[in-house]
This record gives sequence, structure tokens and C-alpha cells, in this order.
Amino acid sequence: RLFDVMKQTQIPFGLSASAVMECAGRLFLQTGTQVLELNFIELGNNVTVTTKHVGSVLDVPGATKVLDGVIIQNLLGRYYASLFPSSGHCYQVGIPELDKYAVIDAKYESNVLVVVAANRVSGQYDRFVLRFGANYADYDLRVVSNVTLSSINFTVTEAGICTLMNEEEKLE
Repeated sequence: RLFDVMKQTQIPFGLSASAVMECAGRLFLQTGTQVLELNFIELGNNVTVTTKHVGSVLDVPGATKVLDGVIIQNLLGRYYASLFPSSGHCYQVGIPELDKYAVIDAKYESNVLVVVAANRVSGQYDRFVLRFGANYADYDLRVVSNVTLSSINFTVTEAGICTLMNEEEKLE
């Protein structure tokens, strides 16, 4: 359900979704294999909602995780991240460094993706920090091994500087 907080009324919307995600102030729905971006249009006193298909995902239990600003998929043992950096755009990026892991949590913001994953052999948690290039075809990677499981807490400034609160509550 969508709700207009200014008018305290429900916005008519007849689409169901299996997952909802926010990224950069935009709202996305997963419905089956489709990822839809919602667009809110104010017409006089009414708000209308339109959708735009921006990506496709697997609709298989356990294969797709809708997380904070990112969708992580495991396609036959290979991990892919679906990133939504601007309206109407989706980049699906393979991340082979995660293939020996089970992704626990992830967050994407302003070209930075942070993933916490459990090593399938040792069971330890590692944190991956990926910074994507402008075309999303390449990225640089920093791995922090054997971290304590905690929520991912970071932001990226307008100047492109990422500040992350690590599991020891220290600023990186």
C-alpha cells in the first residue's frame, strides 16, 4: 500500500510485490522476475504512481536478496549485484570474489557497495568494500577479513568520500 502522508490518504496502486527497496531517494519493487522503479506524479491535488521496468532478477527462493539499495543474486554459484545509480538505470555486475561466500548483508550508496559475507570453508565473516568506476565495468576492492557480524553503516559524501563505522565502532 502507498500512503500520501500530507493528505493522510491511501494512493491507489494495484500492484503486489515480493520485495521493496529504496535507493537514492527512489523506490523499487520486485514483482516476480521484474524490478520496477516507482515514479510519483503530482496532478493537482492527486498523486499518481507509474512504474518503469529497470531490471530483471531470478524469482527462485534463496537466489535473490533485496537489501539496502542493492539486489544480490546467486546465479549458479556466481554472485551478481544489481545496482541502481540513477533513475531508469540498472547495472548488473558480476563479483567473482564473493563466489566462495554466503552473502549475509549488503548496502549500496553512490558507487560504493559494502558486503558482509560468510566464508563457506572457514565460517568467518569478511567485509568487502567495492568502489565502482563510472561505467560500472570495473571496480576496486578492499577486503577486511574475520570481522564481527554487525550491521553495515556507511555514507558517501557529495565529494565521493566514504565514511564507514566498522564493527569496533571506529570510523574508517
